[in-house]
Amino acid sequence: LKDDMPAIVFQKLTDLDNKRITSLLDPENAFLAEEDEDEVRKMEEAGYKVELEALYWLGPDYMGNWVVEMLKDAHERMFVK
Repeated sequence: LKDDMPAIVFQKLTDLDNKRITSLLDPENAFLAEEDEDEVRKMEEAGYKVELEALYWLGPDYMGNWVVEMLKDAHERMFVK
């Protein structure tokens, strides 16, 4: 995605962001799903974040298609074993 969006949408992680990352990655934290841990680690390593609104740079269809894919994946995990 980084090549598809303007540099202005990427924001350096703040101290608060880093505290949240540390909290999420704590082994005692029950709120981070195992499949999301890799994404949080990548964000920590990159040192930047992209606000959700920045995805509109990719066009309105991008978010709609993403939601559809997420729902399909969730449906498959629930009903296809």
